[in-house]
Amino acid sequence: MISRNEKNLGVHLFVGALAIVAAATNSLHVLVGWWHNPPSHVFTGIAHSVADYFLYTDVMAQGAAGHLVAVAHFTNEILPPLSFYWFNTMVGWLGGLVGLSPFATYNVAVVVLVFLLCLLWYKLCRLLFPANRLAQCTAFLFILTASSFIDPKGFIQNGRLDLLFPFWFSPAPAFNRLGAVPHQIFQTILLILLVIEFCRKQKNFLALSLLTFLAALANPIQLILVLAAAVVTAIWQRRMLPLVMLFAVAIPSLILSKEWLAHPIIAVANAWEALQYQRIPPDQLIVAIGPIAILALFGIIPFIRAATSLRVMYLSYGVLSFVAFYSPLSSMTGTAIARFLHPAPYGILGLLGAEGILAISHWLATLITQSQITKHQTPSIKQVLNSKVLNLKRFGFGIWNLGFVWNLEFGIWNLLMILYLLFTLPALYSQINARANPALHTFFSETLRSNLNHVPKPVVDALSWIKQQPDGGRPVVLTDPALPYDILVPVFTGKISFTGHPIHTLYPQVKENLRSDFFTSRMSPDRAKQFLTDHRIRFIVTKPTSVYLPYLFLKKSFENDAIAIFVYD
Repeated sequence: MISRNEKNLGVHLFVGALAIVAAATNSLHVLVGWWHNPPSHVFTGIAHSVADYFLYTDVMAQGAAGHLVAVAHFTNEILPPLSFYWFNTMVGWLGGLVGLSPFATYNVAVVVLVFLLCLLWYKLCRLLFPANRLAQCTAFLFILTASSFIDPKGFIQNGRLDLLFPFWFSPAPAFNRLGAVPHQIFQTILLILLVIEFCRKQKNFLALSLLTFLAALANPIQLILVLAAAVVTAIWQRRMLPLVMLFAVAIPSLILSKEWLAHPIIAVANAWEALQYQRIPPDQLIVAIGPIAILALFGIIPFIRAATSLRVMYLSYGVLSFVAFYSPLSSMTGTAIARFLHPAPYGILGLLGAEGILAISHWLATLITQSQITKHQTPSIKQVLNSKVLNLKRFGFGIWNLGFVWNLEFGIWNLLMILYLLFTLPALYSQINARANPALHTFFSETLRSNLNHVPKPVVDALSWIKQQPDGGRPVVLTDPALPYDILVPVFTGKISFTGHPIHTLYPQVKENLRSDFFTSRMSPDRAKQFLTDHRIRFIVTKPTSVYLPYLFLKKSFENDAIAIFVYD
């Protein structure tokens, strides 16, 4: 007989192994790119959209350099510090302590945080199903794997495994919920911890206050939904003191967060996001959610029947996120509607799905058992259902007992799990293949093939030379439009790039026109001097073959096979 400790060890090994596999697979596109990196190139490890990835790694580089808060390095205007990116700065500082590059810091942080998030999901499953190990493991598996249905039309016509109804910021695909941005994964961890801490019988008010404060700074929209769920829970508990303390910390924290979000660059980014129309019809959303949506429907009533504080709060949080997604809140607050759907509340579907599959298994097993009893010797239904121990020996079946019913339930559970996996594994394969196959036309394949993912060492040498030079009060670098390296300037040089980010570069089109005029010699020498002076530009990066006949005031200070650098003194 297997001891309880051995069973616990087996479960812990299962959870740990699944968490490791999830974390590694989530970063598979980075591992593939690293494996194929030529020796003559520097691997940058792009894990997210290119522009934002180099924005975040620049912030981490600033943290590694000892800066408590980051400054804007993708626009030349003199602006306040970017306090909003405090977590990236902190992660960069930690990476710098152990000698990691910003790129290694970013990707190690993603792997570690995803692993910790997986363990936290299992902790949540244990708290919600304290006496049912099968329910714990089922819910954990659903939370990690639940994905959209595969598009049958695309599969039949082209043999492609594409997900149905994908949309920007969708948490429906499994690996979208894990994420590839450290501060976004950290948000999910914070929000789940906050929900758990609020529902503890013996609350640690210091921990609750700290989690609330950090959640307000990390994701104020989701914190507001958590606060609304806390109100529902407090009413259900008839205990208002914890709620009052939660709001006492949340309100000033949200005010501070609002101040940070008022930064000109963050305000522009939020305005751009708000214009990205992502509302989809409810029927399409259900299909996008995938098989777990069906199982979750069967789990709602059993989940509510066994209500606890944690169940009430987490269910409320999950429901409120979907309600907010379809409400006018986005237009009222100027927030992108996709921000209301988040991996943290989305996990409720996995938990409801676990309740659902167990409820279906129990119902079918009971139905089959009762039909077998009726066929031979029929007791009353009330007699069967009211039996504390269903012992079928009394009905003439000595080998049938409670163990048979349990085995029957478990067998049905296995069949339902196989059916779930038949629909889910193709979706998981689609997501994994997108990360590993450069031949596919996906975001990940573009990253794998990107020349910014594998930067020639001469380019890195040139940018490193700029890093070593004093800026003389003019820290801006102007890059030739013929080169794709303006986006690399901040992280490699620690200086400001005149262009490089579609949003964090303020007035991007104006600046693109200005640098085009400069590099095509459409500026007179006097106007060029004024342009460089007005925008605090000291370094000009171009190809080695470039000739500046109209701009004799520029001095070529560095040149190799890939880059020529002129300095304006």
